[in-house]
Amino acid sequence: MVGLAVVVSGIVLLIVPGPGWLVIFLGFAIWATEFPWANAVATFVRRQITRCTSWIRRRPRWLLLAVGSICLVAVAVVIAVLLLALL
Repeated sequence: MVGLAVVVSGIVLLIVPGPGWLVIFLGFAIWATEFPWANAVATFVRRQITRCTSWIRRRPRWLLLAVGSICLVAVAVVIAVLLLALL
């Protein structure tokens, strides 16, 4: 029941501001102590995160900085457009 409550609250946090995915993964970790299927999902997610992290670490540092900078500029543009639309 606790795992279900945590997953549901994580789903709600996807809609409202908050760490939704982090809470959902926490709920799955709680479920993984009880249910084999949840343990399999948690193991799969951990394996995929490890693969992605190691892939990113093999990229050149300048590429990571460039992509991160482009993402920050894109977020700033979206925020500016939204603020201008509200005025």
